[in-house]
Amino acid sequence: MKILFICDPIEELNQSKDSTVFLIRSAWERCYETSVCTFENLNVLSSSSGTDVFAKTTEIITPKDNVTNTWWEKSKTEDTPLSKFDVIFIRTDPPFDERYSAATLLLQVAESNGVKIFNSPKSLINHNEKLSTLDFYKYTIPTLISSEKKDLISFTQSFEKIVFKPLNEMGGNGVFIVENNDPNIPSIIQILTKKGETKIIAQQFIPQIQSGDKRILILNGEVVNCCLTRTPKKGSYIGNLAAGGHASIQPLTNRDRQIAKEIAGKLSPVGFFILGIDIIGDYLTEINVTSPTGFQEISKLSEIDLAELFYSQVNNILGKA
Repeated sequence: MKILFICDPIEELNQSKDSTVFLIRSAWERCYETSVCTFENLNVLSSSSGTDVFAKTTEIITPKDNVTNTWWEKSKTEDTPLSKFDVIFIRTDPPFDERYSAATLLLQVAESNGVKIFNSPKSLINHNEKLSTLDFYKYTIPTLISSEKKDLISFTQSFEKIVFKPLNEMGGNGVFIVENNDPNIPSIIQILTKKGETKIIAQQFIPQIQSGDKRILILNGEVVNCCLTRTPKKGSYIGNLAAGGHASIQPLTNRDRQIAKEIAGKLSPVGFFILGIDIIGDYLTEINVTSPTGFQEISKLSEIDLAELFYSQVNNILGKA
């Protein structure tokens, strides 16, 4: 099998934590040919004979020795039509900005030509990670999405504590948690909305975050049978591992399973092969669709063979089971 990972520069990936590293190493264990590229490496060539998408891709292999002190070694770099790959995974981290949007538009061309790309670039454009929870409102907490300072301030008065966060960031970046009488609220809103030009999210604070938020992975519609709990470090309300949270494994509750199955039933059929849903207490807070994390931690801390589950689902889609 030939696999392409479209990701952040491979030199920047944390080999002990990054889920893309886990997926690449798991591919090597199965003797799959693995290449990488970035959004900047993508090109589209259109002519009278048709339109083709290609990229400057780098095939990577397990290092032959430990001299380089890296977890990967470059085999070759070449311009490659995306149609040459059996499957392509988009694993680039947010923000979902103009760069990200432009790349997904290019990848839609390849997808329309029959190239297997996950998650579907068309679906990525249509499902914002923070806003897609609105389709599952019965599982969410009171939320306001606005750029109007007056409306945002008014919303804060309904609750003792509020969370403000941007639409297109990750890892706890740009998140503010404030009491409803905090004098800095107008300034926070001004900063996050860029003086009213950008919409942000305001949500009722969920106190159960002190016990951690739960990451549940869904692979090709199948809910992984445990959750990764990320507990904030002392003095923080942000459980993201990138922000210093502590990782542990817990079984799924009945409500966790109910939420995950409903999301899987709606989003997996439209091209979301990998989903990472976040739950605090009993409430759905995010549906991660760009580059869901947690693979390394779940694999290390649980008895689930996540690599086998992942690639068996890939083979099912490709008809190679």
